[in-house]
Amino acid sequence: MKTTIHDLVHRFLNNTATVGEREHVMRLLVEGRLGKLLGEQVYQHQLFYLNNPRLLAVPHDERQRSAHVKRRTLETIVGVTANPAYPWQSSPWVAAAAMLVVLVLAVIWVAQQSHAEVQQMAKRPAVEREAVYQGRQFFHLTDNTAVTLNHGSELRYSSAPGAFMREVTLKGEAYFDVAHDPTRPFIIHANGVTVKVLGTAFNVRAYTGQPEVRVTVVRGLVDVRKPGNFQTLLHPDQELAVDVASGHFARQSVDAAEAIGWNRGFIILDSVDLQTAAAILEKRFGRKITVEGSDIGTCHIAAVFVEDDVTLTRVLDAITQSLPDTHYTISPGGDVVLHTTACR
Repeated sequence: MKTTIHDLVHRFLNNTATVGEREHVMRLLVEGRLGKLLGEQVYQHQLFYLNNPRLLAVPHDERQRSAHVKRRTLETIVGVTANPAYPWQSSPWVAAAAMLVVLVLAVIWVAQQSHAEVQQMAKRPAVEREAVYQGRQFFHLTDNTAVTLNHGSELRYSSAPGAFMREVTLKGEAYFDVAHDPTRPFIIHANGVTVKVLGTAFNVRAYTGQPEVRVTVVRGLVDVRKPGNFQTLLHPDQELAVDVASGHFARQSVDAAEAIGWNRGFIILDSVDLQTAAAILEKRFGRKITVEGSDIGTCHIAAVFVEDDVTLTRVLDAITQSLPDTHYTISPGGDVVLHTTACR
């Protein structure tokens, strides 16, 4: 049964579920049968459309309705932000998330089921779309670039179908692992500095009001420039500090992993297999974690934890709730064994 639910939610999140399947997901959500991890993924999926109503192929009045739904829902949850990290920790979250998804469901269906509208949009000129991400979180852009955003940061991603470039605007700090695409450069605009890559991993720190922009390269080659001042290339384990006012810059060699240590508080299990997940958790929590079972390579995890105080038990609970026939044991000495069978 768990495998069926997992596959059903996967289709829901990828917008390939039928109307009947979406209704089934709603029933499971309201009845509290999705579990924390799957329920949170459904919640974040729907909240994305509320935060970005322009992505929906719906009339203006429906977009206004989605904004109203979002406002009502967030007012219901004491202390919630526009991008809650883990809404499934307590029953009030479950109720609020269920209300959010059920209320906005009709809006999402209009966008997905109206084939005539989609065909009409396909005939129109390409229109630029923008997604906005704020606060401490991890996400994928539509080109599959992975972004880890730090506290007090904002990223705006503008794209149009068939656009030559992929462009974002950053205020704050973010770590990028850019999906390689030699035909479409990835460009970051950050406080007057422009970073251009084809596919690589690097960090950009550009908080508003700070005198410097810093670019640190972990992997690949990065083109950094300030129009009218300079253009230079950075290699792995190099960092460039740019004075925003004067345009002067200084390059130095660094240990990139140490220089971007701010993101160590994140636990990112980005569609990794159980063995990889165990290695990540071993390093984070200092416990020996082994995986036992048959065909364990078929089991993959998609979960992200952004709290500084997240516990190993909580992560293990999320893993076992999202995978079929999986459980864990902890020895008196603290070692962990994950027991699982093949995930199909």
